[in-house]
Amino acid sequence: MADQTQDPIDSAQEVLSNLKARAKAAQEANDAFLFGILNDLIKVASPIVTRAFARQQREDRSKINAAHKALRAKFREDSAKNRSDLPHLTRE
Repeated sequence: MADQTQDPIDSAQEVLSNLKARAKAAQEANDAFLFGILNDLIKVASPIVTRAFARQQREDRSKINAAHKALRAKFREDSAKNRSDLPHLTRE
């Protein structure tokens, strides 16, 4: 069984890997019935795992983009504050 601290995407990928390994073993054992069942399960599970992984990657990129946006806004605020604190240069 999967470790409780393990990432759900990693767990799903592990399940898919196990299905593929069992399918390969069934093929090598010439067990057409089990191989057919495992093949059908892989057909269903593979796109689900792929979409879940892609969604996680998009969410990670979104968090990075949001952090970058916040950092740029902070930099703009600090720059504006520093500009307003500078004495105006006047010609005498």
